[in-house]
Amino acid sequence: MTTKLDVGPALHQMKSRMEAIIAEHPVSVPRAAQAEFDSCLSVVNLLQKVETATLAGVQLNDLNVTPDGKLISRRQTQSQEGYESGVAIAEDAPNTRKRRGHTAEEIFGQRAPKSQWKSLEHFMWDITQGSNSVRMASGSSEGVPSDGGFLIPMEFVFDNLNASVEKEIVRPRCRVEGMTSGQKTISTYDDSTHAGGTLFGGLKLQWIAEGEEIKFEVPKVRQMKLFAKKGVIMVPATNELIADAPSFASGVTERMVTALGFGLDYASLVAGTGGGQPLSVMNSPSTITVTRTTTGKIVYHDLTSMLARLHPGCYSNSVWIFPISALAPLNELTIPIGVAGAFIKVMNESNGEYTILGRPVIFTEKTPSLGNAGDAMLVDLSQYVMGIQKDGFRLDMSQHLLFKTDESIWRLVVRIDGQAAWVSAFTPINNGPTLSWAVVLQ
Repeated sequence: MTTKLDVGPALHQMKSRMEAIIAEHPVSVPRAAQAEFDSCLSVVNLLQKVETATLAGVQLNDLNVTPDGKLISRRQTQSQEGYESGVAIAEDAPNTRKRRGHTAEEIFGQRAPKSQWKSLEHFMWDITQGSNSVRMASGSSEGVPSDGGFLIPMEFVFDNLNASVEKEIVRPRCRVEGMTSGQKTISTYDDSTHAGGTLFGGLKLQWIAEGEEIKFEVPKVRQMKLFAKKGVIMVPATNELIADAPSFASGVTERMVTALGFGLDYASLVAGTGGGQPLSVMNSPSTITVTRTTTGKIVYHDLTSMLARLHPGCYSNSVWIFPISALAPLNELTIPIGVAGAFIKVMNESNGEYTILGRPVIFTEKTPSLGNAGDAMLVDLSQYVMGIQKDGFRLDMSQHLLFKTDESIWRLVVRIDGQAAWVSAFTPINNGPTLSWAVVLQ
């Protein structure tokens, strides 16, 4: 949500001081006083720019001040730093960047243009009545060229996209990149191993004697590429239903976007193969699989073994993900103490929120059922990157595709990619077991 910065008190203070300086030196202003006056003036100008930017929809945490006092957005900063496309993500060592926001405005860096319709119901009603204003705004060339449909105003698409994120698992927690085309390249360093004390594929602290030659060290740079994959949802409805209940249109839209969020989670967590669809956590080459102790069950030793393979830098962002069928068994899971000692519960609950070994627990139907590979996941989803193409996200409606049955059809089209930021599991300097951002149970 955009926040308006209240600069009133600061502006008043700066302007009052400037007036005081002028009153104190009505004839000739000394150099020191002039410097203070100029400084106050710079602060006033900067605060006014900040207020203007926030009112225009720019997030406060996306604003930077250049050394010469100019106010620019983070996206401008990224381009000035010379990244080929986008900004370098967290290296294969985790948690080196803060995640970006996840509303449509934050992803694409702008608000959806304000439409002439008050609501989606208003827009759909105009369509059913054959309104010329709809056809002028979304004629067959700008709607659905093949069947003369109508493009839903982006304002309403954005509203539903934002509402859906609260129901999802992956998108609120991962790094989301807005894509202006079907491909985006992100440059980063390869830090998949610290074997021999070397970081980023080539950097190592050297200890040298006086006059000894220093060796050149070159870090290993890699490029991560996102390719937008196309996903579609289509829903038909009779024109009588649309005409009799205009609110039905918004209900269909809401459910389509909910289905989109569900599908994104399922593809990103479990099903995505990377071929024509995102690459899931389960199928990522950087994900570590831990062998199950007891067939068909999750036991305490499984959970501690999974935690031992999580990269320590990922702990603070990690979450457990289980199928809903695991809720009862995990609630009954205990740690036996000795032969006749007390039993300690493994999963704790407070105000309806569950934790295991200090990390939050998410129960969902989107993972394999209890007893199957992947029924237990420990993941830091900030290390998963999702790219959403702005021009590839659209919602449209056609009255002509099902003309013979007097039905209209909604079509939601998205172009999205997703994959882990890590190229492989991490090898620590002590040559111990590999570590990762994602650990699943076999």
